[in-house]
Amino acid sequence: MNIYTILIALVGWFIVHYLTSQRDLKNKRRKLHTQYLIEAYRRLVSSVMLVNSSEEHKQNVESSIADVQLLGTRSQINLVNKILEEIENTNVGDYTELIRDLRNSLRDELKLDPISSEVQVIMFNTPNTPEERGN
Repeated sequence: MNIYTILIALVGWFIVHYLTSQRDLKNKRRKLHTQYLIEAYRRLVSSVMLVNSSEEHKQNVESSIADVQLLGTRSQINLVNKILEEIENTNVGDYTELIRDLRNSLRDELKLDPISSEVQVIMFNTPNTPEERGN
């Protein structure tokens, strides 16, 4: 066997191995990124729809905001900053745009068809009055 043939085979094997490991790493990052944003989306939607001042509610909102600031797009981070500014000024923030943007970007990442309708959530056994919600 010719030494050049062996060298070409070895170089080819290293290149294929490198490209495969890079693809696998990219896929793992994408999967992790998507998982974190899906969880942030779920926590944010459930916390925003069930407005109360419980510790669980606060922790869900805080961790969702932190996840979006870490893994979100520039647009999503800008929306978080807008919400935080609203909360600082009025003690209330509107999460609608952020929830919509998260849904759209996650659907795009998962290669699902875009949706133009508003996000709607059904919540069973939720408090109906401010007293029941802890407000």
